[in-house]
Amino acid sequence: MNVSRQQAAVSDDAGSGAARGPRARTRRLMLETATRLMQAGATPSVSEVAEAAEVSRATAYRYFPSQTALVQAVVDEGLGPILTWKSASTDPE
Repeated sequence: MNVSRQQAAVSDDAGSGAARGPRARTRRLMLETATRLMQAGATPSVSEVAEAAEVSRATAYRYFPSQTALVQAVVDEGLGPILTWKSASTDPE
């Protein structure tokens, strides 16, 4: 089976607990940029995030095909620890 390096990198990033590599760094940069813009009171478009993060629009749309996908990723990133938290205690108080 012939797998391109890019597809292999995607598989490696998805399979590991901590994503690494250029794709993970670019995604992280875009999420951090979108978060910063949202904290400033804006709901940025994918193009606005691309410009602020200094990546091409084509690259940005590969990671986030719509503004909805971008906002959802920012929310998931922010709420992830809260949504996956499990109490070690069995006592409700």
